[in-house]
Amino acid sequence: MQNTALDFLYVDTNRIARLVAQMNDAGVVTEVLQEMTRSGEVSGGFKYLINWSSRYSRAGKNSRAYDPKWRLPVEFVNLTENAAEDALVPSAVIGDIVRLKGSLSLVDHCFMKEALMVPAISDLYNLADDKDSAANTSPETLKSHETLPNFLVATIRSGSINSWSTLNNACTTASTGDLILKCGAVIAGEWTLIGILDQVPSRADSKPPIPEPTAEAQLAALVRKRLGSPLDHYGITPLTIHRTVRWRYSVSK
Repeated sequence: MQNTALDFLYVDTNRIARLVAQMNDAGVVTEVLQEMTRSGEVSGGFKYLINWSSRYSRAGKNSRAYDPKWRLPVEFVNLTENAAEDALVPSAVIGDIVRLKGSLSLVDHCFMKEALMVPAISDLYNLADDKDSAANTSPETLKSHETLPNFLVATIRSGSINSWSTLNNACTTASTGDLILKCGAVIAGEWTLIGILDQVPSRADSKPPIPEPTAEAQLAALVRKRLGSPLDHYGITPLTIHRTVRWRYSVSK
């Protein structure tokens, strides 16, 4: 027999709870209580000159409380079945809940900075001067990696559609560094991102927006150009990132 379950890499529980509370008239379940009734009969006796026995029964209740927050992301996935999927994303508008399924790439700047502190890795990084390599491994580039802020970026590629998202480390359910050590930048398997569309790609014939003539606006535009979402990517606020896992078991007779 084959069974499946959703394996969540990322769950923004607080944001999901606020959305589900508005989707359900009853709000969000905070506790599930299960009561069980037990009954039994105990008998005993002794023999001393005469036979004597006594018999009685008793009944009671046990209760178990379950934390339903583990079920919340699954309920949210079910509630958003009608979200704009891969083929419909180009027609979605900012503020829509969308769903993308494809390959997942992670860039963990905190993990990369820690890795560059290892002499063996930093030396290899500096020596990787192959002209065919697309990476710029100059000392200036190495230094820039060391001074980057700590943030985690996820991209989903689905055909010609690419999404870009920043992740809150507190919402990840596994070590992203562990996944990078196993797979590199592209994490194996097919992953599904459900989130809120924040930014649509710029058309090839459109001119980039002109920032307001303030120092803050110009700095924000520069930061986005250097570190932020590429112009041809959809910007999505992630709510869940998950994959389907399977297990098999046999029932012995």
